[in-house]
Amino acid sequence: MANGPRKRKSGVNLGIMIGKNVNITFFDGRTVSGILEFTTKFCEEQGWKRPGYYNVNEWSFKKSHVKKAEIIA
Repeated sequence: MANGPRKRKSGVNLGIMIGKNVNITFFDGRTVSGILEFTTKFCEEQGWKRPGYYNVNEWSFKKSHVKKAEIIA
């Protein structure tokens, strides 16, 4: 048996969406739309030791929180 809560894995490939207009849906049901950004500089400025945070319209989040992502025309 597994120890602890089961982790949700995101099958979303955000890397190919960087710099594009996207609609992101999180596991809690919230959505955000805008240009997807990812920079190591942003992570360092915020004091995060491990880069891996994405940004859309001043929302910062990890890929593991994303349920669905789609490119908007």
